[in-house]
Amino acid sequence: MSAIGILMVVAAFAASLHTAQKGKPASVVDVVASQRRKLLLTLYSGAALLISGVVATFAYVRIPSVFLSGDSAQYMREVAMLITVTYGVTFTLSLAGAYIPASIVITERARV
Repeated sequence: MSAIGILMVVAAFAASLHTAQKGKPASVVDVVASQRRKLLLTLYSGAALLISGVVATFAYVRIPSVFLSGDSAQYMREVAMLITVTYGVTFTLSLAGAYIPASIVITERARV
């Protein structure tokens, strides 16, 4: 499930770079501004997906600790936190890895 979400966000970043021309051609400034808006919307949507995914993962992996007691419960809570942090870092790096190149491309288009 998480790999599908990451792939969808990466595809959305790539789609924000598309320059469709319908009717009369728009100015370069308008196209770049539209791409920048789409890119930011994709970034915010990806961040919302990231947060909800990490919270859901934390809730899911923490369930077994409810049925345990003592050191076992503490150990399970620590494992749940470790898994959640790992997912959070992975999702954050994936989001940054998709956003930064797309942002650089749009910035270069704005300079031309």
